[in-house]
Amino acid sequence: MKLSNIPLLGVLAALFFVTPLAAADSIDWNDSVIASRLWAQYAASASINPISMDVEVNDGDVILRGTLDNRSEVVLAETLAEKTKGVKSVTNHLSVEDKTKKESPLKDAVNHAGEEITDAYLATAVKTKLLANKHVTGFTIGVDADDQVVTLTGTVNSDKAKKMSDSIAHSVSGVKSVDNRLSVKSSENDENERKTRLNALTSMVDETWVETKINAQYAVTDGLNPLNINVNVKDETAFLKGSVENRAEKELACAIAKDTVGVSEVYAGALKVQ
Repeated sequence: MKLSNIPLLGVLAALFFVTPLAAADSIDWNDSVIASRLWAQYAASASINPISMDVEVNDGDVILRGTLDNRSEVVLAETLAEKTKGVKSVTNHLSVEDKTKKESPLKDAVNHAGEEITDAYLATAVKTKLLANKHVTGFTIGVDADDQVVTLTGTVNSDKAKKMSDSIAHSVSGVKSVDNRLSVKSSENDENERKTRLNALTSMVDETWVETKINAQYAVTDGLNPLNINVNVKDETAFLKGSVENRAEKELACAIAKDTVGVSEVYAGALKVQ
């Protein structure tokens, strides 16, 4: 099922007439429902202008095409799709309309230092984000990188965890593509064991560790400039302040912080859009 070049009124109609979230567990997640959900999320987001986007859904596999205003929006659009119920995979062909936009500060810094983003760097960056994310930490996931292609191996206990791992790897600046070879083995024992490991990790970390992990994720995330973001964690709440270039960047920063081990809430009232 394909929805493409949909007019603004169509997007807004999807927002207002889509099935309420409270009934999400009782509906049939066919392609038309998934597409409506995606358009509703994009229309509701203050960070994404979906007018020049195409969304194609085939048996739960989503393909995103078109142009957005900046790299932050491209990454955020994929992140929202990955988290949509019923979605099996996301292929992101979105591009940035302004081709003259600068590269991320991370890329600039590396290039100015006369170094390149190596495969070893990419593997470490992906591992860093996987370890810090509370939805996938506790799984044994192998990460390898070759010619900027990241391969994930190991076992997770749900399709959601597999999709989340794929999305995390894709979000790392410098990664060209991801070969997701994770297998799904779902059992109550596996989930209980993962929760035990997660609880043990959460009990051991302190606020400085959490702040460091959030900053480390910001530093390697495509579409995010970490230089002007200050992170402070207290009582499992992450306080973000400083400035970002656009709303999509702010939303991305909040999402990463909220998914980090040791964080229950995020307050970003002091994080201003320039």
